[in-house]
Amino acid sequence: MKTRLQNYTPTIDVVPARKRGTPFSPDEPAVLKSLCMQIFFMGPGSPTYAVRQLQGSLAWDIVRARHRLGATLAFASAATVSIGAWAIPVYEIYKVGEDVHSKAGLNFFSDFGMHLSFVHTGTIQTGVRMWTPAAVSSGWNALTCWWQQPAGEKYNGGTR
Repeated sequence: MKTRLQNYTPTIDVVPARKRGTPFSPDEPAVLKSLCMQIFFMGPGSPTYAVRQLQGSLAWDIVRARHRLGATLAFASAATVSIGAWAIPVYEIYKVGEDVHSKAGLNFFSDFGMHLSFVHTGTIQTGVRMWTPAAVSSGWNALTCWWQQPAGEKYNGGTR
């Protein structure tokens, strides 16, 4: 970011809120002191790990409050998946081999009366499987995610 935005001389702070129960907890005020910024970026990692660390945390409450006060939020990759009502546990499915399923997400958009989720959809590019997020929403209180499985079956991710 610092390289790409160098013409604007941004001040970039990394918030090391990595794991609950450690000195780098998302509930530790000393770790969160730089959360007064105007632009927040959350990116790569595990969607379900992000949910476990941020759900109900002081860090997540501050991010949501700063957004209401006008801060810009930018989400990429796993963070995009984690902020939805449902999160696809990408690592658990593709690395560990668990069955396709979904877990409760951070549900950021529920603050605005929307139950919206982001899921990964597979695309093929030059023979390599690439994963890109796609928004899915099906109403006020329900979310149905369809995940295309390798066998061509459709997965109903559940309703909320």
